[in-house]
Amino acid sequence: MKHLKLFGISALSLVLLAACNQSTESSVGDTPPAASAAPSTPASTPVAAAQTIASKDGKISITVNGQYADKLSEASQLISDIPSEKLLFLQRDDSADVLLYAADLKKKKKDAAYLKTLSDAVKADAALKNTNVGAVEGNKLAYQFSETQAETEVNQACVAINEGNIYSVCAISSSQSPAQLAQLLSNIAVK
Repeated sequence: MKHLKLFGISALSLVLLAACNQSTESSVGDTPPAASAAPSTPASTPVAAAQTIASKDGKISITVNGQYADKLSEASQLISDIPSEKLLFLQRDDSADVLLYAADLKKKKKDAAYLKTLSDAVKADAALKNTNVGAVEGNKLAYQFSETQAETEVNQACVAINEGNIYSVCAISSSQSPAQLAQLLSNIAVK
């Protein structure tokens, strides 16, 4: 399977979050409605077992189906412009061509307008295609987009969470649609 190099995509998420400048357990739920429905999985395709991925500090966890493996030691090859000390986890499922990561941007924002500003920034970014931004719901904002990097269409879905610090949880793939990636992010928990 093609090795996905993400030098611009993850940086874009961080730039958008940073541009906006902004311990109870809560669940991050709804992703924005998909622009198009994801294709159904054929009945003959085996369903992967549920796997819970937890951040190294225990603050963020996500439950997904798949065969994800830790790739934090390969962070510099998989994601550039995100310092490894900001990554809470970096997991890849090679068979599904999906990279999942969570980052703690350590920018404390108490201003409720922060996620609205991020929403506006994502919507206004002309470099993004297939942009789909959900409504700000409490302390979270889900958004999806596609971008061309090195002649490859790369899709990304993210959830930005304003929970003391600013957290970004994203799924990235060159073969799965933004809507499919958004479904992966439906079971995020923040402690």
